[in-house]
Amino acid sequence: MIIAQSQITLGYKHSYSETVSVKESLATRPPANTDSVPSGNTTSDELSQNTLDAPADSETQHLDVKTAQLKMLVEQLAGHKITLTSPSNLDNAPGTQNDNQGNAQARQSTTADLIYQYEESYLEHESGHFSANGQLLTSAGDTINIALSHYSERQYYIHNRFELKVGEVELTDPLVLNLGHSTHSGLDLTHNKVAFDIDADGKTDNVHFATGTSGFLAIDINMNGKIDDGSELFGARTGNGFNELAKYDSDNNHFIDAGDPVFSNLAFYQKDTSGSDVITPLSALGIGALYLGNIAAPFKVKDANNQLQAVVRANSFFLFEDGRTGTFQQIDLAV
Repeated sequence: MIIAQSQITLGYKHSYSETVSVKESLATRPPANTDSVPSGNTTSDELSQNTLDAPADSETQHLDVKTAQLKMLVEQLAGHKITLTSPSNLDNAPGTQNDNQGNAQARQSTTADLIYQYEESYLEHESGHFSANGQLLTSAGDTINIALSHYSERQYYIHNRFELKVGEVELTDPLVLNLGHSTHSGLDLTHNKVAFDIDADGKTDNVHFATGTSGFLAIDINMNGKIDDGSELFGARTGNGFNELAKYDSDNNHFIDAGDPVFSNLAFYQKDTSGSDVITPLSALGIGALYLGNIAAPFKVKDANNQLQAVVRANSFFLFEDGRTGTFQQIDLAV
């Protein structure tokens, strides 16, 4: 297939919302045999957004040693400074009096020097609608009408009593082809991470790999029969796979097709269920042309536990020889 003329319109509508409710509290038990605090009382610390952002001061100098140590410990766990609130202020705060009274006996009987609670409710909803419409004319004189509509939607809700997060996720960007639409995002990734040097820096990374109906667009540059690392993918090193691929558009028709010498060397690269490499030439899958035009299409791909696997950055489409279409995406894989 060689595309002689094309008139394409791409569209993308995106909606994203999230609602977060967070309550954080700290209760410290006073030192034994103290005269400064009546027996059985506890010092409770309610952490609000105002106190989270309060600047550090000499407060620790006025605390007993054990309470100061516990305060420092919780600050390390929480990842931010906390400000202690007096029990009288806490008892008078709206919505806290009954809870304090109800838990008073439990706090008096416990041997714990520290009670730290973190409660979070989180609702996240995202939808995206990608469309590609237009008409193509092949060199053989055939007219192909394009009418592709791809809708992605996900929703996640979770309620936790305690949560601790450490570190950030690094992202890297290959191009991926989706032959089908077996998931909400259209993108199939392995549940477990796979060892692969995705950024071609000589160090093995662990990433969720393309599988099922999805595969990375690859080129065996050194012709050794395998994909060695991210240098043989598109975008994994530069962050823009579409720009990398566009350099091979020798006839400047905005498609990578049989009119471009590189087309016969392009492959669909994925892992099977056993983790083995599967490298399939695009022609063997009946793929005839890859459209280089693309549109920003932000969408997070997460697993059942809401852990980030990848982020879709841009959408395009490709053509099968029989005129069918599939989605063609630039994604950021979580490393």
